[in-house]
Amino acid sequence: MKNIILFLIIFFNIAIVQAQQTDEMRFNFDNQFLRNPAALCAWNQTELGLYYQNNFTAISNAPVNMFAGLQFAVPNQNVSVGLAVYNENAGVINNTSINLSSSYKILNMFNNGDYLAGGIGVTFNRVGVNGDKIKATNTNDPLIANGFESAFGTNLGFGVFYSSLRSMDPRSRKSSFQFGLSGLKALPQNVNLTSLSYKEQFYFGGLAAAIIPLSKDMSWRSQLELQYEGGKLFNGILSTEMKFVNLVHVGVSYDKFSTIGFLVGLTLSDLLVSDTELAFVVNGNMPLGELDTYVNPGIAFGLQYRFTSNKFSKF
Repeated sequence: MKNIILFLIIFFNIAIVQAQQTDEMRFNFDNQFLRNPAALCAWNQTELGLYYQNNFTAISNAPVNMFAGLQFAVPNQNVSVGLAVYNENAGVINNTSINLSSSYKILNMFNNGDYLAGGIGVTFNRVGVNGDKIKATNTNDPLIANGFESAFGTNLGFGVFYSSLRSMDPRSRKSSFQFGLSGLKALPQNVNLTSLSYKEQFYFGGLAAAIIPLSKDMSWRSQLELQYEGGKLFNGILSTEMKFVNLVHVGVSYDKFSTIGFLVGLTLSDLLVSDTELAFVVNGNMPLGELDTYVNPGIAFGLQYRFTSNKFSKF
C-alpha cells in the first residue's frame, strides 16, 4: 500500500506542475502569457499557439501535456485578452485547465516606444484519477480510487511585464529587452477527491529576455526564466535561439536540474493569407544529472500562427 500511495503522490505533483506549464516547457518565447498574464501580445499582434510534449519518450504512461492558446490584441487599444486550454495525462492522472487572462499596457514609460503592462488571469481546473488503472494486491484499500474520481478548482494569477519595444519589425536594427514578474495559483486551496486530497502550491516566476539583431539576416534571442513553487521547487531555465533570414531558427537551453534542450524551427510568411507567419518548431531535452539511469529524453512540437498586420498599429 505504501508503494501505491507514493505512486499517487508523485503523479499528483507532476500533474499539478505540468498543467500550469511551469517548469517543463522550454523555449517559451512566444507564449510567455502562460506564466505571466501581463505578457499577452508582447508585440501587439494576435497569435494562435499549439504545443505537444512527451516528457520521457521511453517510459510507459509518462506525462504528456498539450495546450492550445489564443492571444488577441484589441486593434488600436492598449488591451489584450487571452485564452489557454491545457490537458495533461500522467499515468492514472488527467488534468484539464482553462485559463482566461487580460492585460493593459501603459505606453511610453521611459522612452518613446516602450510599455509597462499589468495582467490578471483566472484558471478553472479539473483533476481526475482513473482508479481502474491502479494495480493493487488489496483492492479493498480505502485509499485506492474506485473508478474515476474528479475534483474542480478555481485560482488566480497576476503579473507585470516591461518591454523596451512594443512592436518587433524585422527590418529594424533596434535591440529589445524585456522583464517580468508573476504569481500563479495565488490562492492555494485544497483539492478533495473521494480517496485523498492535496493542497495546491503557489508559484512565482521571473523573466529577463533580449532580442538583438546581429545583421540584416540574423538575430539572436535569449531569455532566463526563474521559477519558485511552493517553497520547495526552484528552477532556472536559460534558453537561447538564433534566427537566420527570418526563416530558420536553432536553439539550446539549460536548466538548474542539468537538463539540456535543443530546438530547430522554420518560419513561413504569408502561407495562408497575407501579413501572417507560421512557425513550426521541434525541441527535445536530455537529462545530464544523477537521474540519467531512470529518466530518458523527451520531445515536443509547437506551432505558432501570427497575424502581423496589426503589430504596427498606433495604439
